[in-house]
Amino acid sequence: MPTKYVQAFIQNISFPTSLDMLFEHAGMFDVEQILGVVQYADVKGQPFCFNGGWTVPRWAKEGDIILFFHAKTANSRITRLVTELDLRKKEFDEETYWCLMNSLTRAKALWRTYGGKVFAIGRVAGRLYYDAEYEETLHFSSRIFAPIDSIFTLERPIDISEFSDRIMISRQSSITPVFGDAFDYMKELVVSNNRHIWPYFTESVSQPIPLSRVTRENWLEVTNPYRLSFILEAQFRAYYVDYLLPLVGDRKRIYRECCCHKAGCSPTWVDNVIRWDDRYLPVEVKLNVGIVPNIESQLDQYLHVDSIDLAKDLNVCGENLVPYVLVIDTEHVYLYNGLRMHTVFSLDNLHRLQDVTTLRELLKALIPQNE
Repeated sequence: MPTKYVQAFIQNISFPTSLDMLFEHAGMFDVEQILGVVQYADVKGQPFCFNGGWTVPRWAKEGDIILFFHAKTANSRITRLVTELDLRKKEFDEETYWCLMNSLTRAKALWRTYGGKVFAIGRVAGRLYYDAEYEETLHFSSRIFAPIDSIFTLERPIDISEFSDRIMISRQSSITPVFGDAFDYMKELVVSNNRHIWPYFTESVSQPIPLSRVTRENWLEVTNPYRLSFILEAQFRAYYVDYLLPLVGDRKRIYRECCCHKAGCSPTWVDNVIRWDDRYLPVEVKLNVGIVPNIESQLDQYLHVDSIDLAKDLNVCGENLVPYVLVIDTEHVYLYNGLRMHTVFSLDNLHRLQDVTTLRELLKALIPQNE
């Protein structure tokens, strides 16, 4: 079985900062939701999946690991809200008051068991997506979500004191990346203190991408095992796309950060342009098109333009441009025609340089020849 390279991150589950927010979440706290679905999975005998989605960083990929951590600071918030609730008791009817107080009592009990600890682990189960309609709330300050499956709780949660010298929990974000040696250390702590662990966790490896080894001759061999681990578009472009595009286009030269001009619109910049069938084809590069809001609107900026500046003294006009946009993310190659984005080719099928020929043939069948 090939090594499964993953990324991992700690999801810091916080606590409401006001009584109004507490009332909104009093029915079930996020910690309880995690614990509850694990119990459900145990009863059903199969992994549970958050099909509705859980907030994740934009660089997360399917198979990545999420470590659920109950915020250490939750205790001080609970104590403060208990005091505030007592001071404002007359403002609430009896039912509301006791609903809030019981919630705070329940929260205190949860914190005593799980506060300041990694208490559960899950796995990203599918592609990320952007939810434009989701209103930002306490824990989900991001609108980027993914389904999470195979969640298991730890028999012995890992206290922050056991890993704080290796991993610093972010104070600016609910997400703390856990890469390389830090992941190995966390995995050792979990495995040595817990018996019942899903195999995907013990079999996963977090290894930095060996970017220093990438050359024009070996780029596909070196980057393929790590392709889904790029966390920056600039890395993905420099160490993968910039080697792929000269093989896709008719010429080796590719143009970067090209200015597009369209009457009545401000100039826009497309990532790349390549030569295709004696014309020029705009190319846009993303880590994951699924989490880019209004991706079609962005791509429309590069369609049917009057001209594109390829280089300082090189400009091409509309009739010399292919009326499509080639889009590449870490999983697929797409072609956008102004109406829909067609999935052309899975990069999982790009094992050898000869496989680029298949990609070119698929594109030729979709892009009309220049007449």
